Amino acid sequence: MSVALLVHPDALALRDNVRTDARLDPAFVASVRERGVLQPIVAYPGDEGLVVEFGQRRTLAARETGLAWVPVWLADSPADVDRLVDQIVENDRREALTVAERVRGWEQLAAFGVSASAIAKKTGHPRAEVRTG
Repeated sequence: MSVALLVHPDALALRDNVRTDARLDPAFVASVRERGVLQPIVAYPGDEGLVVEFGQRRTLAARETGLAWVPVWLADSPADVDRLVDQIVENDRREALTVAERVRGWEQLAAFGVSASAIAKKTGHPRAEVRTG
């Protein structure tokens, strides 16, 4: 099953997750506050409603910022072993942008007339770092 929904973040249930500390740093929360949840949360039907499989941090940040809705992909309920393996793989395989990739993005924003201050505010990076880049 693959259905897209818009759901209030409080309507999503969080179960045990391999990530024991959501690490909601201020820049991440500010990004969700300003831009919303950009990557859909993946959830499946459970006894307590829709249960988050992927997107614990996004759900918590959406709640903290008071978002009215978040995008959710409805998935089939996974077996417990598959859910845990998928959470490990999803979190372990992420890789941040390199400095060069980030600066390239800032350069592209600047080409659209976005100031260094606006880039810093929109991306959560220090203004001095953006100017240097």
